[in-house]
Amino acid sequence: MERSEEALATGATAIVANCPFCITMLQDGVTAKGKNDDVKVYDLSEMILNNIR
Repeated sequence: MERSEEALATGATAIVANCPFCITMLQDGVTAKGKNDDVKVYDLSEMILNNIR
């Protein structure tokens, strides 16, 4: 929750992590704050793939 809150406080529209556990925890934190429609949590490789097309 703490890391999710810190990331949300930046105003970012995307949060990127490389650890599967961290991604799950960040997604849970974003959902708990009710921001899952505004902020997406991505795996690093997913973000790279989405931006090279």
